Amino acid sequence: MNNTQSIEDKRLNSFWSVIPKTALALIAALVVPTLAFFILVLLIFGLILAYSVVFEHQVIRISELVDTIGVIFGVAIFATAYLCPGIVVCAGSLGVPVAIIGWRLKLIQKRTSVIVGFILGVVCGILFEIIVYSGSSRSANGITYMIDGSRTFYGWIEFGIAVVVVGLLGVLGGYSFWFVWDRLTPKTIGEVSL
Repeated sequence: MNNTQSIEDKRLNSFWSVIPKTALALIAALVVPTLAFFILVLLIFGLILAYSVVFEHQVIRISELVDTIGVIFGVAIFATAYLCPGIVVCAGSLGVPVAIIGWRLKLIQKRTSVIVGFILGVVCGILFEIIVYSGSSRSANGITYMIDGSRTFYGWIEFGIAVVVVGLLGVLGGYSFWFVWDRLTPKTIGEVSL
């Protein structure tokens, strides 16, 4: 009886000791992809601005350049703020249970974290697309993406690109999770993390 109780105590102590590490790793899995998305949006719009200045030989005054850079930052902040609730909900509803299962099965490794991060990103991207755009019609620049909730050919291409981008952000989140988890896990003598 005493031996069984000590095993249960060890299991409970082990569980409670892993919570801070898991919380920090999940925060890293949220923050790093969000910052990466913000920087990605800045780069895309910055490259569009650079292209118009360099290759189309457009002359931009300093005041216009400052206004344009302000708009680029505003778009990046808006796009990131638009993405953040989805990341938080997805990480909370899917990431926490997956982290607990991974911990219990001792599967939190670099490869599994990256693969699971991609899968979670893709699942969240698909759910986001379904929830936000179901039953709507969308078109931009003369290209129709959806008609009454049904995707056109270009709509499916856009959907695929969006899901892959969110999946890649999930890869970054999974790697960030593993990196923090690995750094906060005590190593035994001779054990090296790659």
